[in-house]
Amino acid sequence: MASDGQRVATHTRNLAEFTGSFPTDIRPTEGENEVPMPDLDGETLRIFLQYVHHYRQPNISSLLPEKLARLAEAVEKYEVYSATEVCRLQMQ
Repeated sequence: MASDGQRVATHTRNLAEFTGSFPTDIRPTEGENEVPMPDLDGETLRIFLQYVHHYRQPNISSLLPEKLARLAEAVEKYEVYSATEVCRLQMQ
């Protein structure tokens, strides 16, 4: 669940497999099927999740600087290595 209350579907297995910060036996902490991500709004969470699925990586070149910064902080915090360099390059 995002900080603005939006719910975005994903598989916890993807969070565990494609990030370095979620344990492989991740268990939701709120509700039956929710993993709270209070530092991400719904829009940023949707972009973030594209990096933890077998999707083409999103084009982030048109993100506003503040949204890019939020995404960059999230991929660094949750250790999404496939996105950290992309975000760094876009921020330059």
